[in-house]
Amino acid sequence: MKTEDATMYCPESNQKERIKLNIGGKLFETTVSTAAPSSFLDSLSSSTHPPPFIDRDPEIFSSLLSLLRTHRLPSSTLPHSGQISYYDGPTLSLSSTLRTHLHDISSIVSISPEISVVGSNSFSGLHLYTRENHAGSLYWMDDSDTRVHKSRVTSIADLGMAVFAAAFECRHGENAVQIVDKSTLKVVAEIGRQSGNSAKSTAIKRLRWVPEVGLLVGSAVNWGAFGYSGYVRVWDPRSGEMVWETNEPGGVVRSSRLDDTMADIDVDPEELFLAKVGSKTGDLGVADLRKLGSDPWVYLEDRYPGLSRDWNAGGSVVVHCYKGNVFVGRGGGLEAWSRVADRAVVGDGGRGEREWGVYRRNYVDKVEDLKRGIISKIEGGGNRLFVRRENVGGIEVWETSCSSGVKTAV
Repeated sequence: MKTEDATMYCPESNQKERIKLNIGGKLFETTVSTAAPSSFLDSLSSSTHPPPFIDRDPEIFSSLLSLLRTHRLPSSTLPHSGQISYYDGPTLSLSSTLRTHLHDISSIVSISPEISVVGSNSFSGLHLYTRENHAGSLYWMDDSDTRVHKSRVTSIADLGMAVFAAAFECRHGENAVQIVDKSTLKVVAEIGRQSGNSAKSTAIKRLRWVPEVGLLVGSAVNWGAFGYSGYVRVWDPRSGEMVWETNEPGGVVRSSRLDDTMADIDVDPEELFLAKVGSKTGDLGVADLRKLGSDPWVYLEDRYPGLSRDWNAGGSVVVHCYKGNVFVGRGGGLEAWSRVADRAVVGDGGRGEREWGVYRRNYVDKVEDLKRGIISKIEGGGNRLFVRRENVGGIEVWETSCSSGVKTAV
């Protein structure tokens, strides 16, 4: 090693060059020369008592510091999205981050203040985490078919105080929903098991619990060479019996629009209705969850259809129901359907049906927002709407009190 390089590692000659930084409560020590390439860190090098505090994730900063020291990222920090970040509800400030052993997270639900259950597309099983570490894993077990042990969890739903549900899918063509006791973390029931090649297209991708009527709704929408296919099943988890199901295209339950297969579907657990968007027309159809029959769909009327943006048949669609509104992500655009007037809708035979009323389609975003990326997931919480876009870091947070734009949380 050359003499000029050796002085960097000599404690006596390096003592004055050392700086300390408090990153998210964790103390880091480095040198002025290491921090120099970062103008921000270099500006802090003169502050020593106490070490300057930076409110950021110390684990991520550790990787950045390693990059400054060695000009390369350590192997453990290569692209990795299996992290759980915790935020303070009112302020959305980051409180902590936990890196899991998973490469990705497909679903996550908090079943208690201490425990979150997690599913992954790349790892089999259902994984439990506290805020500090991995607390264990559960697997689909069947002595008659050991292959299901490798099943992945595609969706999770909290069913109230005692149990939660997890949808398992095995690559060889087997799927089922497991009901798990929260206190013992043991499987207490299995419902909706399917086998064979056809089961691959009907594996549940989204579970939603409807507490008012005690029903569990599972749905799956797939896209292939022949377009969209959709599948919905409704169970009573207490008895384990299926109370309704539909396939599109085809199936026992028929739709008045046979060629307008659902592009996505969701359920409103408060207003008790299903909502879907047709893949060809882009129209929004709804069905009363208490009166599901052979053709339960009613298509909502847009009060101002002239304001509608052009719909690209076969385009990307995400549907999420929240507090009586239906939020629809079409490509990169975000819209909200809200009822503005009541009007009785009469079904076949003249019998009175649910009063769906007239709905207005409001565009939550601006035209320039369309360019930020395709919307891949929408979730509601409190007075906020959380939106994720493909290939875009962070989550958009929309608030009802802020009509002008977006706040990026991460």
